[in-house]
Amino acid sequence: MTRSKTRGTRERRAERAERILDSAAELVLRIGYDKTTIDDVARRSAVAKGTIYLHWRNREALFTALLRRERLAALTRVRELVGADSAPASLGRFCAHLALAYHERPLLMATVLGDHEILGRLARSEPAGRTGPAGSGFAEYLEALRGAGLVRTDWTVGAQVNVVTSVLAGFFTSAPLMPAELAVPAPDLAPILGETVERALAPAAPFTPDQRADLARHTADFLDRAVDISARKYSATFEQTA
Repeated sequence: MTRSKTRGTRERRAERAERILDSAAELVLRIGYDKTTIDDVARRSAVAKGTIYLHWRNREALFTALLRRERLAALTRVRELVGADSAPASLGRFCAHLALAYHERPLLMATVLGDHEILGRLARSEPAGRTGPAGSGFAEYLEALRGAGLVRTDWTVGAQVNVVTSVLAGFFTSAPLMPAELAVPAPDLAPILGETVERALAPAAPFTPDQRADLARHTADFLDRAVDISARKYSATFEQTA
């Protein structure tokens, strides 16, 4: 097989896998993970049932891939938004964009909220979407910021991860608890979330221009690593023969 034909075959397989995952996402959101079968996904995708097993060894692997694809898409979107910001990249901007990226993806919100009607047993077996900022090297990112004097050091890294995770959890869970007159739209609330994180973890002295540039570099590097880790985890869900 020529190189161009091999590339074309791989592209068609990748497109088919994406179509299957799109169908799986629609079904899970409509009837829930526990009620969605491989037969359902095959019919919705207009492929043979056996074709799905060319990509994933079993049903659990298929839906694990679905959640990991969602997380990869969210992190990729965060990296794009942070890069497009007029303000330098920072911990607060990362958290604000991450909150909105999750909020815009119903499957990720289901993992954050522990929605068993949607995820069923998958919520217990695959925590990929629930790790939030604590996953994909976030603690190491904070360690780098601490070493550069870009966040306070009187709290432990564990305490700082818990603070950021708690602020994000509040963003995701508070809306149903708010009376209508106190509700704030997510796009308006996310920047406030980011500022809250910045203020909570900021060092005592204001940043110099060089420190702001250093913070932007550390944040961009962290996002590159996070996307790379997420992409590798997603790729690992596919069968080698696919």
